[in-house]
Amino acid sequence: MYKIIITLLLCCCATVYGAEVDNALLKKNLEAATIQIEVLKSQVDVMKSYQDKFLSTVYWSLGTVAALVVFLAGFNWFTNNRNAEKESSLHKEMISNELNNITNTLNNKFLDHLSENKVKQDAAIENLKNDLENLFARDLNNKLRPIDRDLKKIKRQLYESQYNEYMEKKYYSNALVVVCNLLDLSVDDYDFQSNTTDALAKVETTLKVAKENHHLNRIKPNTIAQITSSLIPFEDKHGIVIKRIHQQLSGIE
Repeated sequence: MYKIIITLLLCCCATVYGAEVDNALLKKNLEAATIQIEVLKSQVDVMKSYQDKFLSTVYWSLGTVAALVVFLAGFNWFTNNRNAEKESSLHKEMISNELNNITNTLNNKFLDHLSENKVKQDAAIENLKNDLENLFARDLNNKLRPIDRDLKKIKRQLYESQYNEYMEKKYYSNALVVVCNLLDLSVDDYDFQSNTTDALAKVETTLKVAKENHHLNRIKPNTIAQITSSLIPFEDKHGIVIKRIHQQLSGIE
């Protein structure tokens, strides 16, 4: 019985001692845990500060990157805008130069065409003018021919009257001058042959009568030169008569 009681006492003591030991251990464990918690808190605080610094660095970097992106986007837009303005200006200049070249080419072609047309028009006007002048000249000649013929007829009658008067007065030199006028009048006469033959006959007759009356030396040298000149247009058709006249003239000293 005593053994049992002693055993129980020992158990109780052991239990109490064990409880005290456990309490002491538990207290030490609690202190250690508290210390670890404090350490962990300090570590957490340190990590939190590191995290805050890291986040601030990240935010700053993101802000810097965003600013760079905005700056680059703005610079790219500004550059593109300037390039677009330059390209637009270059395109406008190219278009303006091309339009100027086309305008100059068209103007030159128009001026050349206008010049060619002007030359053709001037030539056509000149031809028309010449045709009209020729037409008017022919018409005028046709209208004036009878008048000219009548005038020549009147002149011839006047010259023949003067010739007869000079022959009566024995002014043989003056009579020969009048005969030269008759010859000159016969060059363009419608009745060329008969009037020319009559005038040449008057020259021969005048020289012959002057020789018979010994008046050859009174014929002036300029009259002889005028006779020689007036005979030239008729040498082909009246060569024999003109040769006789030259023989008569050669006898004048």
